[in-house]
Amino acid sequence: MNRAKWVSCLLLAFILVSMPLSNVTASIETEHYTTSETILTDLSYPAILEIDAFERIYFSEWDESSKTLTLKRYDPTTSEVIEIISQTLEYSTSPTVLLDLDGDGNIYYMISNFTYFEIYKIQAESVGTGESELLYLTVGHSVSMTVDWLGNLYFFQQPSRGEPPAKLMMIPGKTKDVKVLLELDANFVVGLQASPYLNQGVFFAAKFEDDVYLYQFKSGELITLLKKPAENHGFIAYTALDFDGDLYYLYRQRADKWSSEQWGYLEIGKFSITPLEIKGPEILLSEFYTDKGVWIFYGGEEFLGVYSLTEDVFATVLFWNGTHYTETLLWLNRLTETYKALVESQPQIFTFVVDYHGNIYYAAWLSGVMIRINR
Repeated sequence: MNRAKWVSCLLLAFILVSMPLSNVTASIETEHYTTSETILTDLSYPAILEIDAFERIYFSEWDESSKTLTLKRYDPTTSEVIEIISQTLEYSTSPTVLLDLDGDGNIYYMISNFTYFEIYKIQAESVGTGESELLYLTVGHSVSMTVDWLGNLYFFQQPSRGEPPAKLMMIPGKTKDVKVLLELDANFVVGLQASPYLNQGVFFAAKFEDDVYLYQFKSGELITLLKKPAENHGFIAYTALDFDGDLYYLYRQRADKWSSEQWGYLEIGKFSITPLEIKGPEILLSEFYTDKGVWIFYGGEEFLGVYSLTEDVFATVLFWNGTHYTETLLWLNRLTETYKALVESQPQIFTFVVDYHGNIYYAAWLSGVMIRINR
């Protein structure tokens, strides 16, 4: 999460908590997420990547025939869509794309497949010109990247998917020298997040043979925040930071796909983080299913989100009942301590962001649409 986004949200939170209590109460009592509207159509395999301090939404499109990746930005206020950059790739399949911004609004994006990945930077003033700077290109695999508000870039690199070691790399915003900060004998590393508090470093999830961990890395020290079993496909699949800098995670377990008895476990938790301390985890959801397995999407960052004002949590998960998948965009309501499905369908690959008013913007990869669910 970048500094500009965090500061903007903090100002919004101050305004909202300064409202008269009657206004806040009225808002709480209103039924939420009952209406939606399609805002963009005829998109080519869209994926939502990020939202900035001005609530502009960054997304990608993939043209299968020409093997072209295009990054775009949608402004909900004006409905304007601008093309940021377009690149023709030598990829046989659609790549994983990650995007983040620093405190000055500069854009960083990663394009990754199973054999190599590349990272670029676009200066804020160059958006729309087609100009970009290649920061890093190597043979290997990565689906984790984040940028702090100073423009320090962090990412993980592995020889290939599921193959150790996993190296935490850093490219400082000022020098562009590539540094290796940490090396782990991990099979998978996902969910890399840079804290808005620079002294709190970065957070990420790592899967080993026997256990999965949620880590903090700061000042050269690796700190274990959470340890969960890796058995039964246990995986901390997603992480997210809210504008207060609090850390959320999603953990799942499931039966084997072709088991005659399907079951699954879903857990969402939170760590409260300040510049001085970390408290948690607070378990927000712990649900065991006796009739379906819990599946997740590997790679990408926009499958878990938080509306910070109410601490409502949203997640994209797949449920497998033994014959077919149902993709679900879940809403965990902190006020009522219940959860419900906002969207259910055959697999579409829902990526989403939550704006500062609590509205949800999600893209359906296969249907080629972007939809807003109004709070």
